[in-house]
Amino acid sequence: MNLTSGSITIAPFTWAKRKKREFDRIIGCYDPDTYRSKIIQFHLPAPPALLILKFVDLDAPAPPPHDTRRELQLATISDVKAALEFDRPDDRLLVHCHAGISRSSGIALAILAARMGAGNEHSAVQELFRIRPEAVPNLHVVKLADQHLARGGRLVEAVMACETSKTEERRLLNRRAYLAYYGCG
Repeated sequence: MNLTSGSITIAPFTWAKRKKREFDRIIGCYDPDTYRSKIIQFHLPAPPALLILKFVDLDAPAPPPHDTRRELQLATISDVKAALEFDRPDDRLLVHCHAGISRSSGIALAILAARMGAGNEHSAVQELFRIRPEAVPNLHVVKLADQHLARGGRLVEAVMACETSKTEERRLLNRRAYLAYYGCG
C-alpha cells in the first residue's frame, strides 16, 4: 500500500501515532467530541506543526433535530481553508483521520487540487487514489473544497466519476453507523 505522494501522506490514526516524527506538518481530522487526550501528542524536542480539525465523517447533515448536535458537526469552509493555508508544498505533510479513508482523503484531495490548479481536478483525484487506493473522500469536504477553490463542481464530478457502487454502499453504511452510534438513526 503506497501512502505517500511527494510530500503528502494519508494515513490512519494508529499509523500516524507511530510515524508522526517523520513529518514537518500534520493535519489531524477528528470527531467533534474527541477528547484532547485522544489527539496525537508530542513531547520535546521540536514537534512538527500541527493542525487539528474536528468534524464528523458524514457526507450530509444528520436529520433534524440531530443536525445541530455538536458531535455531529460537519466540516466547514473554514476547516478546508485552514488546511489549504497550513499546507507548505516543500514540507512533508501527513493528513490523518481515524481510518485514513474518508476525512483525511477529502482534506488531502483539497490540497492536491489546490496544488495542481484549476482544470486538473481529474488528475488530483487520480493522484489521491494512487496515494491511497482505498480512499473514499468525504463528499461534504470535497464540495467545500470545490466551492472554496471556485472549481464549479468539477472536483465533485471528478470524484463521482471514479466511484463505484461498492463505494456508494460504503458511504451509506458509514452514515448509518454514525447516526446509530449517536442515537439518531
